Amino acid sequence: MVETVAVSLGDYPQLSQFLARFPDLGGGEQFWLSRFGMWWDDNPAFAADIERGWALKDSGRIVGFLGNIPSFFQLDSKPVAAFSVTTWMVLPSYRDLSLELLLTQMRLAKDSLLFDTTPTRGVAQILENLGFTLVPWGEARESLLLVDFEKCLRARLGAFGGAGILAKGLSPLLQWLQASRGIGWRADGAVKVRETTEVGDSFDELWTRTKASYANTSIRTGAVLRWHCSDQKIEKRLFAGYRDGRLAGYLLLKVRIRRGLKTLECLDYWSDPAVGGILPSLIGFSQSYARRNRFDLISFPHFSKGLGQELRQLGLFEARVGFRQSYCKMEVGLLDKLNSKPSYFTGLEGDAGMAGS
Repeated sequence: MVETVAVSLGDYPQLSQFLARFPDLGGGEQFWLSRFGMWWDDNPAFAADIERGWALKDSGRIVGFLGNIPSFFQLDSKPVAAFSVTTWMVLPSYRDLSLELLLTQMRLAKDSLLFDTTPTRGVAQILENLGFTLVPWGEARESLLLVDFEKCLRARLGAFGGAGILAKGLSPLLQWLQASRGIGWRADGAVKVRETTEVGDSFDELWTRTKASYANTSIRTGAVLRWHCSDQKIEKRLFAGYRDGRLAGYLLLKVRIRRGLKTLECLDYWSDPAVGGILPSLIGFSQSYARRNRFDLISFPHFSKGLGQELRQLGLFEARVGFRQSYCKMEVGLLDKLNSKPSYFTGLEGDAGMAGS
């Protein structure tokens, strides 16, 4: 008999074996055990009364799984527990039972928000049929800062015969064009930026004085950011900007491979709106860091229309984003609150920041 059961600590060994052997998923048993630690055991939003996820078991053998990652979210200016779908994997012969896993999670999250930020196109269609909506990002666009111009051009041009020669010839022109547009993102001398691995009290203080900027957004306490930065499998970089010795904003970026390019992708940007010069200084620092550490490209999604406008004014290159993969589900009353008050969604929601390239 096949049953749906909540995942417990004792399921970790069998569950890690199931995922390690799942067709085309990748990752060994130790990798998946580390993911369980990140999703649950080390997660500041996890509590004893929150389910880790659910497994389909056939006579005690795991044949399907859906993970549940809790997070802290500010909804209508009040803190709530939000939840995220991760790693929905069911063996082919049991696929007719897989929807029960998601319906179970939807029941758990009925009074809050449920995110799925990494679905395939097929799963996205299922989500839409179940009433999920696209996460209300500001624009389906991103701004790009090129570092290795020739490699970026090769990736863009593809594999046709003359791509290498054309990329080599055009890269100086592209470099000149970006430099000529870069006046707006040169660093403000009064803002001091540094990479940090120490997420201390200054991040709590920044969140306390700025959380009223949006009624609906992820909570950004020091504990939350420390958790994101502690990921041992997905590399991240945290750049912090200070004015007069006080933390005024930061960029959290994820290392990923994109079309063969070593890329820094912005997961979160947060700043004190009362302090000027933060974003251009952070971008200028990011460029210098990327050059020193042999990155090829930095990308900044337009999480809000306001951020998109700021990035546009700073003169970065801009491109459309293809398939938007971020979905959320909530009751009608909560959706009304979300749509009626200022909202800001970034890469902190869902499991996008914990997924590989």
